[in-house]
Amino acid sequence: MSTKNKIILGVSILHFLLVLLVIIKSFGSIVLFDVSIDPVWLIIWCFTFFLPIINLTEIINNRDDWNKYYWIGLLFNILSIIFIIRHYKIDLF
Repeated sequence: MSTKNKIILGVSILHFLLVLLVIIKSFGSIVLFDVSIDPVWLIIWCFTFFLPIINLTEIINNRDDWNKYYWIGLLFNILSIIFIIRHYKIDLF
């Protein structure tokens, strides 16, 4: 059980660092349906949607324990979502 929370935290930190790297550096792009897309962004978007859900389900399922690894992972997920929103200039308000 203790390795699962550390693996999810490691993936969350790796995702956050990958978001920062992709924002700074541009990689090769492909054209799909007349839209130019970096393939790395497809992977980042998948992790952006699924990692917070995984962290929240683990926090909810393990209510008896203090799940600091899941909470730290959720914090990194929220930070990466904020950086992605700022990169794409999405106006929320």
